[in-house]
Amino acid sequence: MANKAFGIWLGNEMKRAGFHTQAELAKRMGYSPSAVNMWIKGTREPDDLSIVILARALGISRARVYEALGRMEHVTDVEYRDWIGLLEQVSPEVREDVLDYARFRIRKEQRRETSGATEK
Repeated sequence: MANKAFGIWLGNEMKRAGFHTQAELAKRMGYSPSAVNMWIKGTREPDDLSIVILARALGISRARVYEALGRMEHVTDVEYRDWIGLLEQVSPEVREDVLDYARFRIRKEQRRETSGATEK
């Protein structure tokens, strides 16, 4: 999936984080420079594991990367930390139930948007 806006965002974040080249970021992440280059050019997007590693390398939350990819609405850093804190307090089974429910609601919303329905 092409995402040129993400590539522009990533280039700016690299500069902010002190990376002068794509190769520097790739090395920090343990990735090939060509992977980072594809993200910058907008020809590919990082997968979920790459998003975790990318966020760490840039010193930002995963939420910021997901927002830049258009996969998540903006949340404040406080909200994000609160969500993570809550999820860390529950068992893995409850955490999976919460995530399953969130996925269900997202699919329901997407179907509603594509069908043009206004009822929830």
